[in-house]
Amino acid sequence: MSRCPIRVAVVEDHEPTRESILLVLKGSPEVVCIGDYATTQEAEEAISANPPQVVLMDINLGSGSGIDCVRKLKALRPEIEFVMLTTYNDSDLIFAALSAGASGYLLKRSAAEHLIDSIKEVHDGGSPMSMEIARCVVEHIQGIKAPEPEEPQEELLSKRQREIVELLAEGLAYKQIADRLGLSAHTISNHLRNVYEKLQVQTRTEAVMKYFGKSRRGA
Repeated sequence: MSRCPIRVAVVEDHEPTRESILLVLKGSPEVVCIGDYATTQEAEEAISANPPQVVLMDINLGSGSGIDCVRKLKALRPEIEFVMLTTYNDSDLIFAALSAGASGYLLKRSAAEHLIDSIKEVHDGGSPMSMEIARCVVEHIQGIKAPEPEEPQEELLSKRQREIVELLAEGLAYKQIADRLGLSAHTISNHLRNVYEKLQVQTRTEAVMKYFGKSRRGA
Protein backbone atom coordinates (compact mmCIF):
# COMPACT_ATOMS: atom_id res chain seq x y z
CA MET A 1 0.00 0.00 0.00
CA SER A 2 1.35 3.41 -0.95
CA ARG A 3 1.56 5.97 1.81
CA CYS A 4 -0.17 9.32 1.80
CA PRO A 5 1.77 12.20 0.21
CA ILE A 6 4.08 14.00 2.63
CA ARG A 7 2.70 17.43 3.52
CA VAL A 8 5.29 20.10 2.76
CA ALA A 9 5.52 23.88 3.24
CA VAL A 10 8.04 26.22 1.62
CA VAL A 11 9.45 29.39 3.18
CA GLU A 12 11.45 31.35 0.59
CA ASP A 13 11.37 35.09 -0.14
CA HIS A 14 13.00 34.95 -3.59
CA GLU A 15 10.03 34.40 -5.88
CA PRO A 16 11.82 32.70 -8.81
CA THR A 17 13.48 30.27 -6.40
CA ARG A 18 10.20 29.61 -4.60
CA GLU A 19 8.44 28.96 -7.92
CA SER A 20 11.18 26.55 -8.97
CA ILE A 21 10.81 24.62 -5.70
CA LEU A 22 7.03 24.52 -6.08
CA LEU A 23 7.41 23.20 -9.63
CA VAL A 24 9.56 20.32 -8.37
CA LEU A 25 7.05 19.54 -5.60
CA LYS A 26 4.08 19.61 -7.99
CA GLY A 27 5.87 17.12 -10.23
CA SER A 28 5.95 14.42 -7.57
CA PRO A 29 2.96 12.37 -6.35
CA GLU A 30 4.91 11.56 -3.17
CA VAL A 31 4.57 15.07 -1.72
CA VAL A 32 1.93 17.76 -1.54
CA CYS A 33 2.64 21.43 -0.87
CA ILE A 34 0.12 22.83 1.61
CA GLY A 35 1.56 26.34 1.69
CA ASP A 36 4.33 28.63 0.48
CA TYR A 37 5.39 31.78 2.30
CA ALA A 38 7.67 34.73 1.60
CA THR A 39 8.09 36.05 5.15
CA THR A 40 8.81 34.66 8.59
CA GLN A 41 5.64 36.26 9.92
CA GLU A 42 3.46 34.49 7.34
CA ALA A 43 5.26 31.22 7.95
CA GLU A 44 5.00 31.32 11.74
CA GLU A 45 1.27 32.09 11.70
CA ALA A 46 0.29 29.64 8.96
CA ILE A 47 2.53 26.73 9.93
CA SER A 48 1.63 26.83 13.62
CA ALA A 49 -2.08 26.79 12.66
CA ASN A 50 -1.85 24.19 9.87
CA PRO A 51 1.35 22.20 10.39
CA PRO A 52 2.98 20.33 7.51
CA GLN A 53 5.20 17.32 8.09
CA VAL A 54 8.27 18.89 6.44
CA VAL A 55 9.24 22.54 5.98
CA LEU A 56 11.79 23.71 3.41
CA MET A 57 13.22 26.87 4.97
CA ASP A 58 15.43 29.54 3.43
CA ILE A 59 18.13 30.45 5.91
CA ASN A 60 18.29 34.18 5.17
CA LEU A 61 14.92 35.82 4.64
CA GLY A 62 14.50 39.53 4.09
CA SER A 63 11.88 39.58 6.84
CA GLY A 64 14.07 37.83 9.39
CA SER A 65 16.25 34.83 10.12
CA GLY A 66 15.13 31.43 8.91
CA ILE A 67 17.06 29.93 11.82
CA ASP A 68 15.05 31.96 14.34
CA CYS A 69 11.87 30.96 12.52
CA VAL A 70 12.79 27.28 12.85
CA ARG A 71 13.53 27.72 16.56
CA LYS A 72 10.13 29.30 17.21
CA LEU A 73 8.18 26.81 15.14
CA LYS A 74 10.04 23.79 16.52
CA ALA A 75 9.09 24.88 20.04
CA LEU A 76 5.44 25.12 19.00
CA ARG A 77 5.35 22.10 16.70
CA PRO A 78 8.19 19.69 17.61
CA GLU A 79 6.83 17.02 15.25
CA ILE A 80 7.69 19.09 12.15
CA GLU A 81 10.95 18.30 10.32
CA PHE A 82 12.87 21.28 8.91
CA VAL A 83 15.30 21.27 5.99
CA MET A 84 17.31 24.45 5.41
CA LEU A 85 17.81 25.61 1.82
CA THR A 86 20.71 28.01 1.46
CA THR A 87 23.56 29.31 -0.63
CA TYR A 88 25.85 29.41 2.43
CA ASN A 89 28.39 26.68 3.16
CA ASP A 90 29.29 28.09 6.56
CA SER A 91 29.95 25.88 9.60
CA ASP A 92 28.60 28.43 12.08
CA LEU A 93 25.32 28.71 10.16
CA ILE A 94 25.09 24.94 9.74
CA PHE A 95 25.36 24.25 13.45
CA ALA A 96 23.18 27.19 14.41
CA ALA A 97 20.47 25.77 12.14
CA LEU A 98 20.88 22.24 13.50
CA SER A 99 20.82 23.52 17.07
CA ALA A 100 17.63 25.46 16.33
CA GLY A 101 15.93 22.21 15.33
CA ALA A 102 16.66 21.68 11.63
CA SER A 103 17.29 18.08 10.57
CA GLY A 104 18.67 18.73 7.09
CA TYR A 105 20.74 21.34 5.26
CA LEU A 106 20.88 21.58 1.46
CA LEU A 107 22.74 23.98 -0.78
CA LYS A 108 20.29 25.49 -3.26
CA ARG A 109 22.48 24.77 -6.25
CA SER A 110 22.24 21.03 -5.57
CA ALA A 111 18.80 20.88 -3.97
CA ALA A 112 16.53 20.57 -7.03
CA GLU A 113 17.59 17.13 -8.24
CA HIS A 114 17.61 15.69 -4.70
CA LEU A 115 14.68 17.61 -3.23
CA ILE A 116 12.03 14.88 -3.22
CA ASP A 117 14.47 12.24 -1.95
CA SER A 118 15.58 14.65 0.78
CA ILE A 119 11.99 15.27 1.87
CA LYS A 120 11.34 11.52 2.08
CA GLU A 121 14.61 10.99 3.94
CA VAL A 122 13.94 13.59 6.63
CA HIS A 123 10.36 12.37 6.98
CA ASP A 124 11.71 8.86 7.62
CA GLY A 125 14.06 10.09 10.36
CA GLY A 126 17.18 10.85 8.34
CA SER A 127 19.26 14.01 8.02
CA PRO A 128 19.65 14.94 4.34
CA MET A 129 22.62 17.13 3.53
CA SER A 130 24.40 18.29 0.40
CA MET A 131 27.76 16.59 -0.06
CA GLU A 132 29.72 19.72 0.88
CA ILE A 133 27.62 20.21 4.01
CA ALA A 134 28.00 16.58 5.07
CA ARG A 135 31.78 16.90 4.72
CA CYS A 136 31.74 20.04 6.89
CA VAL A 137 29.72 18.23 9.58
CA VAL A 138 31.98 15.18 9.48
CA GLU A 139 35.10 17.33 9.79
CA HIS A 140 33.57 19.16 12.72
CA ILE A 141 32.63 15.93 14.52
CA GLN A 142 36.04 14.44 13.84
CA GLY A 143 37.54 17.50 15.45
CA ILE A 144 35.57 17.09 18.68
CA LYS A 145 35.08 13.33 18.77
CA ALA A 146 38.06 12.58 21.02
CA PRO A 147 36.62 13.14 24.53
CA GLU A 148 38.60 13.08 27.71
CA PRO A 149 38.86 9.59 29.27
CA GLU A 150 36.09 10.40 31.71
CA GLU A 151 33.76 12.42 29.53
CA PRO A 152 30.63 13.07 31.68
CA GLN A 153 28.14 12.76 28.81
CA GLU A 154 29.67 9.48 27.69
CA GLU A 155 29.51 8.04 31.20
CA LEU A 156 25.77 8.62 31.28
CA LEU A 157 25.10 6.25 28.38
CA SER A 158 25.42 2.49 28.00
CA LYS A 159 27.65 1.01 25.32
CA ARG A 160 24.62 0.31 23.11
CA GLN A 161 23.29 3.84 23.59
CA ARG A 162 26.67 5.29 22.62
CA GLU A 163 26.69 3.16 19.46
CA ILE A 164 23.27 4.49 18.53
CA VAL A 165 24.23 8.14 19.09
CA GLU A 166 27.36 7.68 16.99
CA LEU A 167 25.25 6.24 14.15
CA LEU A 168 22.85 9.16 14.50
CA ALA A 169 25.85 11.44 13.97
CA GLU A 170 26.44 9.71 10.62
CA GLY A 171 22.94 10.77 9.54
CA LEU A 172 21.39 7.29 9.63
CA ALA A 173 17.62 6.94 9.99
CA TYR A 174 16.20 4.82 12.82
CA LYS A 175 15.50 1.86 10.53
CA GLN A 176 19.04 2.00 9.15
CA ILE A 177 20.43 1.99 12.69
CA ALA A 178 18.21 -0.97 13.56
CA ASP A 179 19.46 -2.88 10.50
CA ARG A 180 23.09 -1.99 11.24
CA LEU A 181 22.86 -3.23 14.84
CA GLY A 182 20.55 -6.18 14.20
CA LEU A 183 17.80 -4.74 16.41
CA SER A 184 14.17 -3.81 15.88
CA ALA A 185 13.13 -0.22 15.17
CA HIS A 186 11.05 -0.39 18.38
CA THR A 187 14.17 -1.25 20.40
CA ILE A 188 16.07 1.65 18.83
CA SER A 189 13.19 3.99 19.68
CA ASN A 190 13.25 2.85 23.32
CA HIS A 191 17.03 3.34 23.53
CA LEU A 192 16.72 6.83 22.07
CA ARG A 193 13.97 7.76 24.51
CA ASN A 194 16.36 6.84 27.33
CA VAL A 195 19.22 8.73 25.66
CA TYR A 196 17.12 11.88 25.40
CA GLU A 197 16.15 11.58 29.06
CA LYS A 198 19.73 11.02 30.24
CA LEU A 199 21.15 13.87 28.16
CA GLN A 200 18.14 16.10 28.86
CA VAL A 201 17.50 16.85 25.19
CA GLN A 202 14.50 16.60 22.88
CA THR A 203 15.91 15.99 19.40
CA ARG A 204 18.45 13.75 17.70
CA THR A 205 20.54 16.77 16.73
CA GLU A 206 20.73 18.00 20.33
CA ALA A 207 21.66 14.48 21.46
CA VAL A 208 24.52 14.22 18.96
CA MET A 209 25.87 17.68 19.68
CA LYS A 210 25.65 17.30 23.46
CA TYR A 211 27.23 13.85 23.40
CA PHE A 212 30.15 15.09 21.35
CA GLY A 213 30.60 18.13 23.56
CA LYS A 214 28.89 20.79 21.39
CA SER A 215 26.29 22.62 23.49
CA ARG A 216 23.44 24.57 21.89
CA ARG A 217 24.88 27.76 23.30
CA GLY A 218 28.19 27.13 21.57
CA ALA A 219 26.68 26.22 18.23
